[in-house]
Amino acid sequence: MKNLVCLMLFLTLVVQTSANNNLVQSTCKITPNVQLCLKTLLADPRSATGDDSTLALIVVDAIKVNAMRAAASISKLQHSSPPAAWIDPLKNCAFKYKVVLEASVPEATEALTKGNPKFAEDAVVGSHGEADGCEQSFGGSKSPLTALNTAVRDLSDVARAIIRTLLLQ
Repeated sequence: MKNLVCLMLFLTLVVQTSANNNLVQSTCKITPNVQLCLKTLLADPRSATGDDSTLALIVVDAIKVNAMRAAASISKLQHSSPPAAWIDPLKNCAFKYKVVLEASVPEATEALTKGNPKFAEDAVVGSHGEADGCEQSFGGSKSPLTALNTAVRDLSDVARAIIRTLLLQ
């Protein structure tokens, strides 16, 4: 009897994991960056049992991680005697990433948690815009933050695509 219960629990777990893997796959197919979506979602154990809202929250959390990295890089650059041409852009970027971390990400998280995907969409669009603005503040030349700005923009686009599926439900 014990073996039968263990077998049933195992099979339930396998079926649920397979179904959620299919959800991740189908969700990522509708995003503008399928590989980034898959990499982000499959790296988080919540994707194994999560619904669409959970998948969106995972990507929002990834935006937060990259925004925190950007903020740390900005601070490090500001304290390392940067070239004069970088001083104002770094100040601008510091402000923009403060907005991402203190407004956009918390707003998206709260909206997704409370079932209000429209506000979540607006927030991730804001994150994209702030990262883009940071990059543009360097006047068209490649900035020292290009990789992180790109990551935040791309993750914001993935999050927006997932959130838009919630608007249709």
